[in-house]
This record gives sequence, C-alpha cells and structure tokens, in this order.
Amino acid sequence: RLGSGDFLFARPGLFEVVLLPQVYNARRFAFDFADMPHIEQIEAACLALEAFRRAHPDNQPDNPHTS
Repeated sequence: RLGSGDFLFARPGLFEVVLLPQVYNARRFAFDFADMPHIEQIEAACLALEAFRRAHPDNQPDNPHTS
C-alpha cells in the first residue's frame, strides 16, 4: 500500500522512477486515474522536480509521440 505523502519514502526513489513511465503510458491510452488520486499526487510531485521534467518522454528529441 502507498503511504499518503508525495513520495513512497521521504524523497523520490526507485519506486517513483519506475512509476512515472507507467503513468505516462497509461495516459497515452486514456487510462482514468480518477480512483487513484495518490498516484496523481506522486506524479505531480515528481514532475515538480527538474530531473523528472528533463527525463520526461515529451522532452526527449527521439519521442515519436510528441509533435
């Protein structure tokens, strides 16, 4: 079970690094996160960090899903 904070532990770690690509792909296929507000909270907290923003697939020059 997930805790209630912005990250699984006090700071982002392997869980968040593995989770974010899965969330990205789920959003590509219009997955509904309405019943998972904590996943969205973790995603938002991660994307507030520069390292996660730079690593986001939309910011990669070879991503065919960006326009």
